[in-house]
Amino acid sequence: MKKLVTMMAVALTAVTALNAAVKFDNLNINSNNVALFTVKHDALGAKSYSTLYALDLSKTPAATSSNIPDLLTCYPEYLEVFDGGKTLQVRNCYGTAMYNFSTMQLKWLARTGMLPEKASHLSPVVASPDGKWCLFMRKVSSSQGELIVENTQDKRYVILDAKANYSYTKVPVKWSSDSKKFIYEKNDSLYFCQPELLFAQVQIAEKYRRIGRGKIGNVQWCTNDKIMYIDSDIIYSIDSHELSALGMYAGIMNPGKIIGRLSQKFIAGQDVFYTNPESNKLIIIKNNNIVSYYNLNLKQPSAFVQIQDIKSFKDSYSNTFNFEVYWKAGKTPVIWTVMNGLEAKPTAAVYYINDENVITKVLDIQEYDANPALSPDGTLLAVAGKNTVHIFETAQWQQKTAINTEKSTFLVWRNNRNLIIGGEETVRQWDTASVNPQVLFLSAAENSAWDSITGSVTVKCPSYEHNFLYNAKNNTWFASSAAVPYKKCIQNEKYRIFTGTAKNAHFENALYVRSLEGKAATYAVFKDTMNKTPARKKIALIFDAIDNADGVNTIISICRSYGLECTFFINGEFIRRYPEETRLIAANGFECASMFYTAVDLTGKEFKFDEEYIRRGLARNEDEFFNCTGKELSLLWHAPYYKTSKLIKETGYKAGYGYVDFPTDVDSIDSKAGKTLESQIIPITVGFSYNSLDENFAEKLEMLINTLIDADYEIVPASKL
Repeated sequence: MKKLVTMMAVALTAVTALNAAVKFDNLNINSNNVALFTVKHDALGAKSYSTLYALDLSKTPAATSSNIPDLLTCYPEYLEVFDGGKTLQVRNCYGTAMYNFSTMQLKWLARTGMLPEKASHLSPVVASPDGKWCLFMRKVSSSQGELIVENTQDKRYVILDAKANYSYTKVPVKWSSDSKKFIYEKNDSLYFCQPELLFAQVQIAEKYRRIGRGKIGNVQWCTNDKIMYIDSDIIYSIDSHELSALGMYAGIMNPGKIIGRLSQKFIAGQDVFYTNPESNKLIIIKNNNIVSYYNLNLKQPSAFVQIQDIKSFKDSYSNTFNFEVYWKAGKTPVIWTVMNGLEAKPTAAVYYINDENVITKVLDIQEYDANPALSPDGTLLAVAGKNTVHIFETAQWQQKTAINTEKSTFLVWRNNRNLIIGGEETVRQWDTASVNPQVLFLSAAENSAWDSITGSVTVKCPSYEHNFLYNAKNNTWFASSAAVPYKKCIQNEKYRIFTGTAKNAHFENALYVRSLEGKAATYAVFKDTMNKTPARKKIALIFDAIDNADGVNTIISICRSYGLECTFFINGEFIRRYPEETRLIAANGFECASMFYTAVDLTGKEFKFDEEYIRRGLARNEDEFFNCTGKELSLLWHAPYYKTSKLIKETGYKAGYGYVDFPTDVDSIDSKAGKTLESQIIPITVGFSYNSLDENFAEKLEMLINTLIDADYEIVPASKL
């Protein structure tokens, strides 16, 4: 694992702009000189969708700040409900919009004026339940960011941590349900903050707001007034009203009061726990696999917690890589888990704790589109299956209702009755007591036109029989069976619009306007498309599977989420020890290459490694892999630990193998960084159970991937270098 951490650090120091294949399409222009067009992004790790634009060509002849094209659709990459269900916040690569249920208007709170050509993985934002505050990370280097709290109304902000470890998946903060306080992680310590006091500049100094050591996973809000905090094997309950006083004595006395003791140490950054509002029940997830359910004896706070059930989620052909726990109104928890299997698409399941306190599966979901959502009162669970949203009553786990729908991307409850369904075509509100959801606005559009009756923009979505008409005042859409689209046109009396070659490699094409009256002129609507960029460079992520399978599941899930083709070099000892993981790697379509049969230094002096020995070792590894997976290894290999010689390489060539080399004789990080990029591969050793940095494995891998994408590297399998 040392090589994994080192090579990730090497790559992060060595590479420093992002590639997104942006395409203009579906051009149309009306007699009022307003042009319609779509912009589609295909970026690794980002959602792919077509956004509908409208641009008044009679104004400034460019997409400048004085003539920003209007966004007519709003894709729900993230949805959040605020202010007791009064508003819905939508985030995507174009910015943040807010839908008001009272006025039925969608307004952009913040959006990019130009095309987000560098749209990639959307960084997470954690907003307060009332929507007044938000916390997010602003990236300042390849691996660091600023942890920021912002007032969403006036955009004032405060930097809480200038050197936080950047993450593409989480923000290390947790809000109280009344939005008055939050807890954040900084330098392996936990602090509390009251944003009203912070922005009024009357908040006490940070060193007096310290709760204790740990990471954000060491703490959970139980109620607005109570916090559960785990330090090593001791469980504490902290009254939030006493936080200020506790901070004054940080380092002198432990926080809160002891309410229980664990039988084994809670590992900060690796283990995860969940508790109910009454803070007398506990779920701990270890190694992203083992789930334990406990009761706390609050009358005997120094006693060990009472284990009710324990379950390993690693079965023969699947590995868990994602857990979510939802507490049913203070009663029993609902556990959602996603598993990698031998099928290309992961499966999911729902578990709950039955009356005998046993972790029991209640739903098995072979195909799903989005994570589930539990209603605020815990009585209903919404699950997005393949083109269907199911609503289950959690009391007896009976299906209450279901609706056929477009593919869903995000589910969130507005209240105990109304579910918001973010889909690939529309965002809708579904009153679970009715039959048909109400369309709030469109997510994406391709088949747009001008309506010959009203003159409005009209769109035909594939999943709907009727057309939608655009309400320009509210920036929303409504169904219309009477819409009669004009035939598409790319030219009127004054202008012609067309697509052509883009100089910017981030764009598949460019959008042009030709002026047909006065002085003839042709210009690119978006100037960025004319910025010449260098050709993309190729690099391969190499995962060396030697003798430890830790990390395989994480690698598969992350690489699959980014659509990456990577190469696993597999050793015979790995196949022998971990046949199930070997089959999992092969079944998920990754390129599999050879790393010899045994993990031995072929350049060592202990034994004489001749041509015959090397040939037999390669052949045996081929046979072992085929017998395990039914598939053939690719004809690529490298010697264990990248230690090679002329004999080793020549023997492999004679056996029909191409050799993948990497220098191992350079010690300094800077030199290794250069060699990494020069050799076009980044080797990462699978297996991290014995390394102190194991809790950062997934974050480091995702950071590495995004850093390479940001640096315009095309990540390819080793065979395509």
